[in-house]
Amino acid sequence: MIPRMTTVGTLKNYRYDLNRSNNTWGKAMSAVTTRRLFNSYAEDPALATRCFQIRHSYWRAESQLNVNESLRHKYDVAWSALENISSDLYSQADDTSVSSIIRSASDSTGPGRVALGQSLTAKAKDIAQTMNGRYGENYVFAGADTLNAPFTWGPQVNPVYQEGGTMGKYLKPDGTETNVESEAAQGLYYRGVAVDSSNPPDVEKMEYFLNTERKDIDVGLGHKEVNGEVVSSTVFDSSLQGVYYLGGYGTQTVELEDGTKVENIPTNVISIVNELGQILQRCDPDTGNWQSGDKLRFDALSKAFEDSTSSFRERWTEMDTQSGFLRDNSELLEDTTDSLKQQYMELEDVDPAAAISDFMFARYCYDAALKVGNSILSQSLMDYINL
Repeated sequence: MIPRMTTVGTLKNYRYDLNRSNNTWGKAMSAVTTRRLFNSYAEDPALATRCFQIRHSYWRAESQLNVNESLRHKYDVAWSALENISSDLYSQADDTSVSSIIRSASDSTGPGRVALGQSLTAKAKDIAQTMNGRYGENYVFAGADTLNAPFTWGPQVNPVYQEGGTMGKYLKPDGTETNVESEAAQGLYYRGVAVDSSNPPDVEKMEYFLNTERKDIDVGLGHKEVNGEVVSSTVFDSSLQGVYYLGGYGTQTVELEDGTKVENIPTNVISIVNELGQILQRCDPDTGNWQSGDKLRFDALSKAFEDSTSSFRERWTEMDTQSGFLRDNSELLEDTTDSLKQQYMELEDVDPAAAISDFMFARYCYDAALKVGNSILSQSLMDYINL
C-alpha cells in the first residue's frame, strides 16, 4: 500500500529532517569553537570520567610545580644572601672583611683598634640586616614565621645568667654585669630570643626552632599522612632557620694553643663579630692597651671565628644541595604536567582539520535543505483535488 502524500505529512517529514540537519550543523560548529569532543558528561560518561581523572592529576601537578618554583626562587635568594655574607666574613681579597680586620687588629695602634672595633660592630649589623632579607613579602630566614624580621638587636644578655640567680641579667659595653636594660650593650636576638643566652627557657625555644618547627610543602613527593601526622619524607620543609646557618645559639668553651680554656664564647658568628668589635672599642684610644682580660677573650673569639668558617661553609653547601634538588624537581614536574596535558588533549580535543571539514559539510547540507524547501512544500495532487 502506497502511503498518501499530503502537505501536512510532507511538511512534518521536512521539519524533522531540517531540524536534524540543523542539529548536526550545531554540533559541528560547537566542535570547531570549543575544540572538544564533548561538552557534557552525558555525551560520553566513560570518556568524561577518564578526562576528569587526568585533568585532576594535571591540576595537582601544576599546583605543585608553581609551589616548587616559588620555593626554588626563595632558596636562590637565600643562597645569594649567604654568598654575600661569606664575602663579608672570609674574603681574603677584601680588606674590610672580618678575617682581614681581625688580622689587622693585633698590629694596630690605639686609635686604629678602636676604629677597627667600630668596623666590626657595623659589619655584624650589616650581616644581620642581610639575613633579614625578603622574598616577596616574606622574610627568608625567619623559619615558619615569615611575617616578622628574624634578627633584631636588644640588650646584651649575660650568658651565664639563670632566672632566680644573683648574677646580672645583662652585660654593659665594658663587659660588667647589670640588671638595668638601658645600660646594656647591644646583643643579637633571633625571633625574640637572645642568641647567646644559656637560660633554660631561651634554650628550649631555640631547640624548638631548630629541631621541631617545620613548614611542610607538597612539591610532588607523594604527600602522605599516617594517623593525622604528615610523613616527613613525603613533603619538603621550607622553613629556613637563619640562626642555624650562622652557627646556632648559646656559648662554647674554646681552648687556645697554650691549653688555656676560655668559657662562654658565643657560637653564632654575628655574636662573635659583634663582641670582637666591642672588645676593640674598649682598648685605650691612645696606647691601644687592652682592658683586663680582654686580650685572652679576643684570642678565644678569634679562634672561634676561624672554627666557624668550616661550619658556615658546610651549611651553605647544604643549602646549595637543597636548591639543586628543587631545580631538578621543577624539571620533573614540568615533564609530568606536559605529559598529562598531552594525554587529556588527545582524549578531549578534536582534530582541527577534520572538525572544520565536518562543519563545512554540515553547513552545506543545511543550506541545501533550505533551498529545496519551496519545492517540498508545494501542494500535492490529492490536496489539489480535495479543493
